[in-house]
Amino acid sequence: MSTPIPIREPMTAALSDAHERASLAAIVATLGHDEVRVLRWLAERLADGARRYGVLRLETDARDWHRETGEECIDGLAYAAMGAVQGNSEVLDDEAIRALARAAAGAVR
Repeated sequence: MSTPIPIREPMTAALSDAHERASLAAIVATLGHDEVRVLRWLAERLADGARRYGVLRLETDARDWHRETGEECIDGLAYAAMGAVQGNSEVLDDEAIRALARAAAGAVR
């Protein structure tokens, strides 16, 4: 089991940013090829969000992340169902749809 990565309170913006980037680089250096591919995909999604909506600022963002997660999971479930009804068998199988529904139910408390 891996050790959780502690989230630190900001020092100064510049020092904290440099520290977080160095910590991330050190972690990435220990990962395998596929883990790096997953992180790159996530980073690309974050970069796309920053371009579309502005840079994420957690200290001032008042969104309810549990609710947001649930809503996104439900959207994914709806897309999977639409693809299944449309006849696209590559969307998700029944087990994946059930897992998505469980995740959505757990996120929307």
